[in-house]
Parts: sequence; C-alpha cells; structure tokens
Amino acid sequence: MSSNPAPVQHTPLPRSVVRLIIAQTFSIFGDDFTEVAIAIFALDVSRHNPAALGLVLSMVFWPGVIWSGVVAGFIDRLNKRMVLIAGDLLRAILVLSIPLIHSLSWATVAMFLMYSLATFYRPVIRSVQPSLAGNPDTNDRANAQMELWSSTAQVISYIAAGFLILKFGVTFGFGVDALTFMISAVAIYSIQTSPSFWAPTTKNQRGTFLRSIVEAIQYYRSAPTLMILTAISIVAMMALGGANVLTAPAMRSLWHQPTAHYSWALVAIAFGAMLGSRGLQRWLRPENYRRLMLIGFAGMALTMFAVSHVHEIILALSILFVSGLLNVFFNGSIITWIQRTTPEAMRPRVLTLRGLILGVGGGIGAFGAGLIAKTFGLVPAFTVIGVLLLLGVIGALRLKSIPQ
Repeated sequence: MSSNPAPVQHTPLPRSVVRLIIAQTFSIFGDDFTEVAIAIFALDVSRHNPAALGLVLSMVFWPGVIWSGVVAGFIDRLNKRMVLIAGDLLRAILVLSIPLIHSLSWATVAMFLMYSLATFYRPVIRSVQPSLAGNPDTNDRANAQMELWSSTAQVISYIAAGFLILKFGVTFGFGVDALTFMISAVAIYSIQTSPSFWAPTTKNQRGTFLRSIVEAIQYYRSAPTLMILTAISIVAMMALGGANVLTAPAMRSLWHQPTAHYSWALVAIAFGAMLGSRGLQRWLRPENYRRLMLIGFAGMALTMFAVSHVHEIILALSILFVSGLLNVFFNGSIITWIQRTTPEAMRPRVLTLRGLILGVGGGIGAFGAGLIAKTFGLVPAFTVIGVLLLLGVIGALRLKSIPQ
C-alpha cells in the first residue's frame, strides 16, 4: 500500500446502496448457517466421508457451469428486482426442505437447485450495485463496506451456528437460514428507485438470445485484463472450494476436535476477514488492486501449507484467522477491478459468464479436494491448494495496467 494513503472518506453511502448491502449481508448470514449445518449433516449421514461432503459442497459451483450460458442470454431481459426477490424466497423454501426430507441425496439436489437460483441472483446484485452507487469511487467504498459487513455477519453467524446447532440441532440452523433469505427479500423490496431502474435492459432492442451470449464472449476476448482477472478468479475459487471441504474433516483428523466444532474454524476465518475488510476500507483503490492480490495469494498459500502440519487447535485457528484476512484482499480487489472497468451495458452478462467459469473451478476444487483427501490424506490435499494459490500470484504478476 502507499505510504501516505489518502484520507478515508466519511460521506454516507446512498440509502439505496445501504439497503442493497443489508440484503446481501442477511443472505450471507443465512448461507453461513447452511455452511455449518450442511457440513455437519453430510458428515453425520455419510459417517465422516470427506468425498461425500465434497460432492454435496460441489453443488455450490456446478449450477454455474450448467446454467450460466443460459443466464447470460436471458439476464438482460428480466426485471432485476423480481429476480432478486424470487431468488431469496425460493431458496428459503429449498433450505427448509433439507432437514424435513433428511436425505443426503435430497440435500445434494436441494443445494444444486439453490445455487441454480444463485446463478441469476449473484450477477444481478453485483451489476446493480455500481449503478446504485452512481460513480466508481462510491462503488469502491460500497464494496469495502460490503466486505466489512459480510465478514462481521460471518463472525456472528458462525458463533451462533456453533451454539444453536449444538443446542437445538441442524433443523434449527436451516430454519434460521430460511428466515434470513426472507429478510433479504424484504430489504430488496424496500429499495426506493424508479421502476425503470429494475426494468429489462433489452426490452426494446433487437438482440437475440444467441447474440447476447456472443457479445459477452467477444467482450471478454477484447479485454485481456478481464481475461487475466477471470483466470485468477478460477484459481482462487478452486482453492477456496477445496479449503471449505477440507476444514471440517481436519477439525477431527488433524486438530483432534469434534466435527461439530467446525464452526470454530469458520469463526477464526471470519474474524480474519473482518479485520481484512477494515484494511480494504483504507487501501482499496485502483493503484493498490494488484498489490493486494499479490499479498493475498502469496500469504494464503503459506497458510495452507502451514495449517496441515499443526495439531494444536489454537495454532490452527490462528493460521485460519490469517487466511481469512488474506482472502479478503484478493477477492475484494478482483471483483472491484472488474466492476470498475466493465461498461454498465455489458456488466450483467460479463459477471454471469464469469460465474460459469468460476463454477467450473469451484466444483473441481471442492470435489477434487475431497477425493484427494480420501485417497491420499488431508496433508497432500492442503498442499495442492497451496500450489493453486501460488498460481494466482503468477497471474497477478501479469497484470500491468492500473484501472482508471
């Protein structure tokens, strides 16, 4: 970071942006309950089979692979507010069904359906935010604020999940998740903007479904920086997907704690992310994007190499804390750089195609990490994740331009 960073701006964010951040925060809060609950549920039903857990968690990513091409062609033709509200409410119904049906097979299907809806939801909410913010600098501040709020929500949700699931069971955890999706829908509904803001952007245009996809692909091919950022994102998603799978079985096999204490690891990561988010509020500026990526990827690679070789829970949690901090550095920089440099008209399609590509990486990372752990053990699996993150360093070094 620069030695004399510019003073932090204290102008309040627009109310519409704050409500959008609230919606995302509540959605993340609920997702984190699901993360704890589905891991405990899957490991319990499968008798602690990491490959089974990897299969369930890979459903977070595969819908993006299957549906993102379709979404890229249709997303500009849909009412954005309706996409967000319907996505929240339908996911609330699906998450409630997991403990009621109580089947590992159905849990896998439900996760697939939930994240199929997310392939519409995520690019829309990411593309709407810069428009609500009004200018790139305000959007940078909004992203930093979003990282802080979401990481704070993660800390609270993981602590609450660890206590409430142990005390009341996983059904209660899934119920809390459903409730937060509903609150997110209400927050989206409360955003006061012109109805035309949410309206389909291609309603009166002559473009076709295929043309929408082709234009997005052509834009990617014409933007080498976007291609590099997307390649880096694939590496990051493979590593993060794999790390999420390995942490739950590592709690028992490496750090000698009950699997139900998995939430401890998530709390440590979330505390690190919260501290990293406060740093982003100070440092997330165009001239620092590349540097933040390099620090984040290199540092997190070292944490993955280290955490698999310790057996004391306090030391393991300390390392995970650092990994959470560094994760925020590269993820926040990548998405902000893409938002800043992508034209508003192309942003939904670009982010949708990016979701497809990330889905491939995350799905391979989650399932592959579980398979490697089952076949070779947890230490080799963590080592592979560290190597992937070092590839992210190589990619970040290729970024030469600073977005204006």
